[in-house]
Amino acid sequence: MYDQVVKTQSIKVTNVPCEDGKGTFAEVEFDWEEYGTPQSSDGQPKPVVVILPFFLGRVRAAGHSGIDGATNKPKDVGYWDGIIGPGAPINTDTHRVISFGPLINAKCSPSVTNPNTGKPYGSAFPNFSFRDYAVIHRRALTQLGVGQIDLLAGASLGSLQAWHLVAQDFTLVKRLMIVVPGGFMLPGKTRTLAAKWVEQLEADPAWNNGDYYEAAPEKKPVAVQRVLAEFWYRCQFPMTGTMVFEPDEEAWAEVLGKLKLLAPGITTEAITAGDAINALKDSKNPNDQRFLSQINSLIKGTDHNALLWQLRTVGTFGADAVFKETDDLRFGWMGDQPIEDTRPNGQVMPKVLILYAPDDDIFTVEEVLATKKAPLGLGQQVQVVALKPKLPHASGLVSKPLESLGSIIGEWLRSGNVPAFTSKL
Repeated sequence: MYDQVVKTQSIKVTNVPCEDGKGTFAEVEFDWEEYGTPQSSDGQPKPVVVILPFFLGRVRAAGHSGIDGATNKPKDVGYWDGIIGPGAPINTDTHRVISFGPLINAKCSPSVTNPNTGKPYGSAFPNFSFRDYAVIHRRALTQLGVGQIDLLAGASLGSLQAWHLVAQDFTLVKRLMIVVPGGFMLPGKTRTLAAKWVEQLEADPAWNNGDYYEAAPEKKPVAVQRVLAEFWYRCQFPMTGTMVFEPDEEAWAEVLGKLKLLAPGITTEAITAGDAINALKDSKNPNDQRFLSQINSLIKGTDHNALLWQLRTVGTFGADAVFKETDDLRFGWMGDQPIEDTRPNGQVMPKVLILYAPDDDIFTVEEVLATKKAPLGLGQQVQVVALKPKLPHASGLVSKPLESLGSIIGEWLRSGNVPAFTSKL
């Protein structure tokens, strides 16, 4: 636990790539925080831990903003506070820990005023791919005096950003820890969900290609409600065998559902996320009601375009392709088969620890398995540990499930290995 008040800082990076490197944007600004000191007591630079943000996430991974007078408890506690701090698995006594906030945020998004027009950017705001993210993060780290990362970590979308940062420069990262992650390749289910949600957001008649900020409240897009509801349901509940996600399957499930109302003899096990959410509305379970309240809060706090732009980024994931394209790595391929596990300069591939949720409904286990066969010997460096069964995707976005694996994380950080019995794949 990092029991300290943390100050959120802001960093600006200028002339950054956008549109997957095909364009340039004048400036991006996003939050960052630091836990622990940059130097040890004897004045030596500490090794650096960098944490990248999850989807619709926040910058605060550890610490808090102060004590709540009413409860006498810390406010705004970091999402991984239980594994970061003095003597914790991510040890602030021995490491400088840097956490980045989302690139798309209140200071950098389509809703921000375009200085050339005096109006919100809207449709003029550029898209950013994961390749663009990697360059931006690298430049931000340079500004912060970081030239080497001892541990790069991220959950969910943070894992995808981390893969690209590693793929674009192996010299930068020594170790990679990813939680409820996408594997070396993006799961087809994740890509399908992101594409479906992008289509739904863009199909909203009031979206107006992103230029809706000056419209009256009743004429602004509402598809964000449907998309966020399904996204949050799949984050908060473990995967089931009956909930479909392909658009064609959803359409068929809806047809069967209507037929069932007309003819009770019609049976179907397939349900949509909308069916599941509607069923919760009649539930008396406090957890179900809390979930519905969370959705309402998310909807109120999320801009339609901000959600859309981040979902577009998901579809650009291609770390596997970047590995093949990197000049320094081409020597390691013969056809599609890796033949070496080091760079020409002798640097060993980063060690990788994957902490996955077996019943994750956003990222699927198959791609975690496939990561152990990643190219250029990277797969030989991968160790995989499962969280407890029946935990949802969101279990990796909070401290408690990870605290139970604290000794495993700590041992891996010390020795590069985890106990054999903990590796499930």
